[in-house]
Amino acid sequence: MGCSPPYDWAELTTLAGAFELLDTPHRWRSGCRELGKWTLSAREILKAGGAIDLRNGLPPSVQVVVAENQSQRNLDYKLSRDSRSPIDRFENSQSSLLVLTHYSDTARLLRPFFNRRIPLWEGHTRSSLDKLVDTLSIASGNSQALAAAIIRFMDDVGKGFTPSEFGETFQQEVGDGCTKARRGKPAILQELGRLLLAEPDHRGVANVLRRISQLRVTEKAFANVEVDGQKEFWDAIRLSDFETASDGLAEITHRRTYSRPKPPGKAISTIHKAKGLECGSVIVMPCDAKTFPEKPDARCLLYVAISRAKHRLLLVVSRTNPSPLLIV
Repeated sequence: MGCSPPYDWAELTTLAGAFELLDTPHRWRSGCRELGKWTLSAREILKAGGAIDLRNGLPPSVQVVVAENQSQRNLDYKLSRDSRSPIDRFENSQSSLLVLTHYSDTARLLRPFFNRRIPLWEGHTRSSLDKLVDTLSIASGNSQALAAAIIRFMDDVGKGFTPSEFGETFQQEVGDGCTKARRGKPAILQELGRLLLAEPDHRGVANVLRRISQLRVTEKAFANVEVDGQKEFWDAIRLSDFETASDGLAEITHRRTYSRPKPPGKAISTIHKAKGLECGSVIVMPCDAKTFPEKPDARCLLYVAISRAKHRLLLVVSRTNPSPLLIV
């Protein structure tokens, strides 16, 4: 529902002025040619409706790790120490690496999987910032609605600033006008509330976020607050430089589009955000039935993922919940 019908590529090619199949692995001329040949072969298998056989005929540049997810949390991914050892060795030996996965929530949860050594590549979109600006545009002057928006935004871009630990008290203080005498963490949350009450608009929200970034370093009570979407977080703070939040979003988006930002040497990303990128080495995880089901878009997504690597590719697969697109 809400998806466009698949294109009739045969019809489109007849309408095109020129059409040519990619049969030369140009990306791998400066990388691993064997990997390029294998990737193009895998593409043809996926295109024909088949499954890629990972049991035989793999070039040395393609490594397969069989590991079973132990997390009971939806879209989370956790492995035993023994299962993750080859993944850690692969990651530690690379200087140019993309860790690719299907879902945004999984990408975020892979940050603690790698002990937060690898940053999250946020790509060119800022969905959480978009939602925040939508709220700022309609809730300006409503400090309680803005407090709720800050809590949602912090949950979207990181972890730790939860309703039970911070959010409920923060909202209550804002609702009460921050007038009661407080000590400890409640007093700090009251300080944040006063920033919002002083300026119940995008500038007040930016001031609260900026202060949270400082408290993460200076206050023990905030030590577990993490920000995974660093660029999105700081873009929200930069909104205060503009007359309105909508003006700020438009300008920030314009600058980001023309600056063509690139991911760092190592990064975690969704496959969608990695389109058009290439990297020395790639880990695709998890390669299971939930991530790559028997669907046309999953076939395209799997090819996009494996074709980002120029030198080495690591696939983390499951035997208990195997993807039908792979033979393990």
